[in-house]
Formats: sequence, C-alpha cells, structure tokens
Amino acid sequence: MNTTQEQKEILLEWMKQHPDVARGRLRRKGESKHQMEVLLQELSTSMNSVVYGPKKSSMEWIKVINFNL
Repeated sequence: MNTTQEQKEILLEWMKQHPDVARGRLRRKGESKHQMEVLLQELSTSMNSVVYGPKKSSMEWIKVINFNL
C-alpha cells in the first residue's frame, strides 16, 4: 500500500517542526541517536494513525522517507 496524501502531509508538518532531523543535523550516536529514535517513533505513531494508510515500524518509515540511517 502506498503512502497516502494525509500521511505525506503529516510528514511535511513533522519535518517543519523538526528541522534538525530533516536536515540531518542530529548525530547518530549518543544522546542525539536516542533523541532521533524517540522523534522517529513519534512520527511513526502519527503516520500509522491514518486509518486507510499503510502501517509500518519507525525503521520502515525511515526507508520510505529515505533518511538512510
């Protein structure tokens, strides 16, 4: 199932609220890694709340949005 328009809008709003993640400015080690994991879990929960959209883990959403972690 493809990402819905509603999920794309959620992602866009999330990226606006978390520009450091969107720009890749959080490091992938230590506290920044933990912070990123928490933020991505929150994003995953929001994306999965869309009734007719696909349901994925945070790691699967990362692949969809091409974060390349």
